[in-house]
Amino acid sequence: MPSNPPSRLKLLVSRCAHTTVIAMALGTAGALAPTAQAQSYRDTVINERCTKAATNDFAKLAKTPPAGFIPFTCSCVVQEINAQVPVDQARATCKAQAIAKFGKP
Repeated sequence: MPSNPPSRLKLLVSRCAHTTVIAMALGTAGALAPTAQAQSYRDTVINERCTKAATNDFAKLAKTPPAGFIPFTCSCVVQEINAQVPVDQARATCKAQAIAKFGKP
């Protein structure tokens, strides 16, 4: 005769529930990882394009931007675009913030 079958049943149910919770957590993490990775890639692309455009703009004007001006501006642009602000508005807002912080180049 099995000793204490209800305890074994509780243990089995507990293990199954635990496994289900772990599987659900891993499934959720797996689903979120590509989204976070895609967001990071998107941010990198926006930052690189912004940096290239700003560098080209300063070169055309034969001016040297203050140290930190372009990284600050482009980081701001990434944040603004992520907040669904239109690109032209993000560019104008961030340029104004950079000028306020670093002075007009």
